[in-house]
Amino acid sequence: MDTVIYTASPLQAFLINIIVIGFLFVVGGGGIALAVFRTKSRKNKTQENIERIGLGCASVVLLLAGALTSFVSANTFLTGDEMVTVMVDDKQIVESNCGTKKNRFRTCTSYVVETYSDQNYIDFTVTQKTWEQIEPGSCYQFTYYPPQSLLGDYLQETTTDSYESASNITRIEQVSCP
Repeated sequence: MDTVIYTASPLQAFLINIIVIGFLFVVGGGGIALAVFRTKSRKNKTQENIERIGLGCASVVLLLAGALTSFVSANTFLTGDEMVTVMVDDKQIVESNCGTKKNRFRTCTSYVVETYSDQNYIDFTVTQKTWEQIEPGSCYQFTYYPPQSLLGDYLQETTTDSYESASNITRIEQVSCP
C-alpha cells in the first residue's frame, strides 16, 4: 500500500535557498564593485562620497546576510534528512501578505499539512498538487531536512510539544498506520 506521493532531490529541496543566496551575493558584490570602482565626478564630492559609503555599507549587509543564509542552509543540509511516520491531522490553505506591487497588496498562498509525531507538531509546506493528494486521518512517511537554528543545540533545548515547520521535503509516501 506504500504509494509515493512526492519525491525530489536534495537540490530541488534547497533550490529556493540557493536562489536567495545567489541573489544576495550578486547584488551585494555588485554594490561593492559600484562603490569602489565608481568614476569620480568633479561636482559635489562630499555627496558622492556619502553615496559611495552608503552603497558600500548596504552591500556589506547584503553579503553578510548571504553568508549567514549560506551557513544556516549548509548546516541544515549537512545535519542530514530525517524520516518520520505521521498521521495527518489537518491540511490548510494559508494566505499571507507578500508585499505590494504597483500599490496593490499581493497575497501568497501556501499549502500546509499539519501533523503530530513523537510529542512534536510538524507543519509541512507542500505543493498544491501534493496537498490535493494528501488525506487527513491517513498516515504518511515524510523524508525531510529538519530546519536547524543558527547556533543549533546551544540555544535550544529539546522539549515535548514543540512546533516545527518544514519545507525542505524530499519524499512523501503513504503508508499504513501503525
